[in-house]
Amino acid sequence: MTTLFNRVPKHLLYAGENHVDVITLPLQGMSTKFVFDPFDVGDYAQVLSHVMGHPIEELYDGRNIGTLLRDGDNQPWAVPWSADERQYPDIRFMQR
Repeated sequence: MTTLFNRVPKHLLYAGENHVDVITLPLQGMSTKFVFDPFDVGDYAQVLSHVMGHPIEELYDGRNIGTLLRDGDNQPWAVPWSADERQYPDIRFMQR
């Protein structure tokens, strides 16, 4: 997420007699733009590939991204939604 952060924090410094006050201005400021740029699963797949040392083709098929999650039998857990959708899975079945 830090790579998607599109603001530069601004600070005001006030030097007192024996201290310094640091005031951080609001990140949103007067802008109506979101503080984070949109998430792109392809960019994430490239970073994940680099960090894990695996070819991107092993982790990303152009639509879905691999996961390191494991089920109770230590088998890879297939995430039941596309990486492009904003849905949240029902994880109650995983709670044993």
